[in-house]
Amino acid sequence: MNIFYKKNSKAGGHEKKSGVLLRASMPLFFIALLLFAVSLFGLAYSYKLLVDGRLDLLNAISVARFEQEKKGKSDQIRSLLRGNEDSLAALDDYFVRSANIVPFLEKMELLDISLPVSPKLSSVSLSAARDSLSASISANGSFVEAYRFLLAIESLPYKVVVDDVQLSFGQLARAGSFVGNIKDSKEGGSWTVSASLLVKSVLPERK
Repeated sequence: MNIFYKKNSKAGGHEKKSGVLLRASMPLFFIALLLFAVSLFGLAYSYKLLVDGRLDLLNAISVARFEQEKKGKSDQIRSLLRGNEDSLAALDDYFVRSANIVPFLEKMELLDISLPVSPKLSSVSLSAARDSLSASISANGSFVEAYRFLLAIESLPYKVVVDDVQLSFGQLARAGSFVGNIKDSKEGGSWTVSASLLVKSVLPERK
């Protein structure tokens, strides 16, 4: 009996020691688990920072490359414009802007300088779509001057359709008959030329 009791006492002592060790190791286990979790989080966060840093670097490189390409294209456009200034000026003169028809009127008035006649604009109007312009113009002079006047109109830099041209000699009376001395020579006398113009090279306003 005593021998059995001693064996049981030893076994109980071992169980108590195991329980004490288990309870003592639990905090260490949780601390180790916490440290592992913190380390894992730190590793994941470091990886995220590394990825974000690379993305920021790639984005910066992409932006820099885009700006460089844009600057290169801008320089090419400027160089192209500088090399074609005369062509661009001629192209700009080809159009009448519906928002500003004053340059067109000024060019029509310049005909007075290049010709010995005095042209008169009786009407100027834009179409409803503002993509064409109608004008009525007339001038007085000799036959040669009237003819040159028509040629000057056809030589305008715009896309112009000349229609309803009327050429008359002398002055018309109320009954419609000619009065005055009509000379046989086409070089002399007073000729009246009138024409209706349709300018099709009109740029509508931007909305």
